[in-house]
Amino acid sequence: MLAQQGEELMGEAKRKAESFSMPWGKQQKWEEAAELYGKAAAKFRMAKLFGQAGDAFLRAAELHDKCKNESDATKCYTDAAKSYREVDVDEAVRLYELAVNRQIENNKFSIAAKLYKDLAEMHEADGKFQFAMTAWEKAAQANEWAESLTTRDQCLVRVLIWLLNLETTKQLLRHMNESVKLQLINH
Repeated sequence: MLAQQGEELMGEAKRKAESFSMPWGKQQKWEEAAELYGKAAAKFRMAKLFGQAGDAFLRAAELHDKCKNESDATKCYTDAAKSYREVDVDEAVRLYELAVNRQIENNKFSIAAKLYKDLAEMHEADGKFQFAMTAWEKAAQANEWAESLTTRDQCLVRVLIWLLNLETTKQLLRHMNESVKLQLINH
C-alpha cells in the first residue's frame, strides 16, 4: 500500500516537473514537484524501501537546487544519505559529504558536525575504522568552529580511542598534545 502510494506520488511529481509551463511558472512547478517527491520518499521510507526513498529525496534535492532553495536541497540530500545508508553506503557517503560541505559553506557548523558524527558512526558500523576516525576528526573541527568545545572534546576522545585501537602511536601523541594544549587554553 505505502509502496504503491509512493510510486503514484513519484509519477505525479515527474509529470509535474516535466510539464510545459511559461518561463515564469517553472519555479513554482519545480517546487510542487519537489514536495511530491518528498511525500513519495516518506511513503517509501515507511515501507522500508530505502533505495527508492533515497532516489525520491535525491530528485527533490535536485529540484530544490534548480529553484535556488539551498536549505531545502541540503535537507533533502541529508535525508537521501540517511536512506541510502541502508542500501548503498558509497552513495550515502557521497551525499553526506555533499550536505556537510553545503552546511559549512553556510556557516552551519553544528549541523555539519552532526552530519560528520552520523558519517563516523556509519563507518564504524561498516567496519571502516580509518574512515570513521577521519570523520570524527572532522566532526571535532566543525564543533570547534561552532564553539561547542565539550562536543569537540567528545569527538576527539573517539579519535583517540580509534588511534589506540589502530595502534598509530605517532598520531595518538599528536592528538593528545593538541587536546592538552586546547584544554590549557580554554581553562
